[in-house]
Amino acid sequence: MKNIDFQRIFLLIKRDLLSDKSRYIKFMIGGYLAFVAIMIINLFDDSRTITYINDPNIDISYALASTAGVVLLVYLFMVVVMASRTFSNFLTKGNRISYLTLPATNQEKYLSRLLQTIVIFPAALFVLVLLADLSQVLFFSIVSKSIGFIIPFVFGKLHWIYTDSESLLLTFIVVLFYISTVFTYVLGSAFFRKQPFIMTSLALWAISTVLSIVGSILFQILGTFINWDTMEHFFQNLAQYFDAFIPIAKVAGVVIPTLWSIFCIWLSYRLFRKASVIPKGRFGF
Repeated sequence: MKNIDFQRIFLLIKRDLLSDKSRYIKFMIGGYLAFVAIMIINLFDDSRTITYINDPNIDISYALASTAGVVLLVYLFMVVVMASRTFSNFLTKGNRISYLTLPATNQEKYLSRLLQTIVIFPAALFVLVLLADLSQVLFFSIVSKSIGFIIPFVFGKLHWIYTDSESLLLTFIVVLFYISTVFTYVLGSAFFRKQPFIMTSLALWAISTVLSIVGSILFQILGTFINWDTMEHFFQNLAQYFDAFIPIAKVAGVVIPTLWSIFCIWLSYRLFRKASVIPKGRFGF
């Protein structure tokens, strides 16, 4: 059997979607209703929208942009939650036996679950956002007057990103850090068998807390050896070093999240590859 056969991966994805179709249908309906409610409530709650209904000359760009921001935050949050459920099919012994005995390699099984998390579910959510945007236009057309589509409006305002190389690079770095967050929760799904989203979030909070405490202690220790007059002079002249620091920060902003994402994929696959019908220990498969 070849290590990776894309036809088998497609069949694995199809099997997963069909075997749990009721949950996915409920998820799709719930996601659609949530996006519609967010759009309508946010637009109705904005005084600019109410004024616009009576006076079409009023600019409601702010109302559309703020609503799009809320929708984006909810969308990104839902993608992370789904990432934390990448290996939710390993929760029960029956599911483990059924999945581990499928005629496919570990690489194919892992990729099928990963593709559902990072490709299929985000794409499905985006379709739900588009449908919700259409629904809010129809809703306002019925109750008063159409205020326009939100998503095309936002994409029309993003042209400045593509014309400014600095803005494009910054956007790329932000996207990389978000992708690394998604892969962090994929790793959490492989490590925590129960409540992976909550446990991964708590683990990240604990790690950040410990690092901040350690950093504070180290700063206090170093403070006893630092000549503060020299440090004051350094900070006063920091601006002249700032331009030299920017390229380093840009490279770090690309390299760090990329390496972390690769590490999360590598470690989560190693944990997945060692999966057994009866898990050993509290963590992992």
